[in-house]
Amino acid sequence: MLRRTFVLLALVAMRAQAQQLPDTLRLADAIRIALANNPGYVATLNDVDLAVATRDAQWRSQFLPAPSLTLATSGSSARTSTPITTTNTQQSNTSLSLGARITVLDDGSRGNNLRLAQQTIDRAQVDHDAQTRNLTLAVITAFRAAQRAQLQIAMQERVLARSQHDADTKQKQIPLATATLTDLKSAELQVLTDQDLLDQTRSDAAINRLNLLQQLGIMGDRAVAIDTALPAVRDPGEMDVDSLVRIAESNSPGIRTSELTLRGNEGDLSFQKVRWWRPSVSTNLTFGRTQTTGHGYNSLLTPWPDNGSLRGDLTLQLGLANYFTTRNNIQRAKATITDQEYLLQQARLALQNQVRQTVIMLQRAYSGLSLAQRQAQLAADRLRTATQQYSQGAESFVNLQLFADRAANADRAVLNQRFAVLSAQTTLDNLLGNLPVR
Repeated sequence: MLRRTFVLLALVAMRAQAQQLPDTLRLADAIRIALANNPGYVATLNDVDLAVATRDAQWRSQFLPAPSLTLATSGSSARTSTPITTTNTQQSNTSLSLGARITVLDDGSRGNNLRLAQQTIDRAQVDHDAQTRNLTLAVITAFRAAQRAQLQIAMQERVLARSQHDADTKQKQIPLATATLTDLKSAELQVLTDQDLLDQTRSDAAINRLNLLQQLGIMGDRAVAIDTALPAVRDPGEMDVDSLVRIAESNSPGIRTSELTLRGNEGDLSFQKVRWWRPSVSTNLTFGRTQTTGHGYNSLLTPWPDNGSLRGDLTLQLGLANYFTTRNNIQRAKATITDQEYLLQQARLALQNQVRQTVIMLQRAYSGLSLAQRQAQLAADRLRTATQQYSQGAESFVNLQLFADRAANADRAVLNQRFAVLSAQTTLDNLLGNLPVR
């Protein structure tokens, strides 16, 4: 009881610590908090321990002697009448037996049951690894969305500040007749447009923050300072796709599950081949004591009866009658193995295709990022040129606004494309089993 209380207090302390967010939430912190606090994930942490406990209990029940203790007592009263006499007879009996049954050899069922129990443990471990990877991927996805929203807010605030500056400048230039009323209204309209976009971006950021808190297992809405530092992008041109496919196959939970199923089917085939001819040998040893009283109830509930006995049994059984059923089971097991081999091949083909498609997506996103960066640079150069021409009176304010808007859109495209690259990298890392899970 003391140990269980200590473990419970430790879990409560871990969950309380996980509820405390750092001043600046980094991706590693988010993953750590989610693994310690996400209720859907925490509820599965004991699956492996439960499978191990089930296997150990099964081993003890099937390979250790099965003891038995029996205490029986009875009493009876009979009345016999004849024309001459009437006789009352009272009897009592008590028996005590202590026995143990040991299975020396069986048809392989015990070993097969332990094999199935071990397979359950292996499956539970694979499922746990898959759930860890799924939660980590969900946290990374939610964290990147929150990051992008924060960066978009900062970018849109700069755009709004520029628009507001233009509007204020035009307001001052109207009395000096250096700006037209049309220019002022265009500037004010741009301010309203940029303000609306900023409000929408902030709303999206709030939704992304709630999604992130949900993945972390944290109740309520909290202000979270997201670390906006982005990792470097990797050049997909340097990747060996065939090597990536092999790594993905070795780390895929789906492939491992299919392999465990195939191995289990092969074990079942081996069991079916030997069970019909292997004998079952069991022994039973019983020590007993009895006491019977012909008159009265003196033997009722006697703690140690007078008469003792010792008995030993040896049983040999050969299941030859199961030959034809077993032959059918063997054929079914062989067919199941063949089907599972094809399913495993199908899973490997699907995984290989998924890895290759993800690499193609990463290559496209990487080239798209380079193109977006070049477009953003050209848009910025054109805006600077237009600004100089506007100051010289060679460009209209409406065109200047158009160039500024295109430059802002180009910067947004660079940001979105960078996150597209990071998303493709995360998808590929998940397939390869390279996600940070600690």
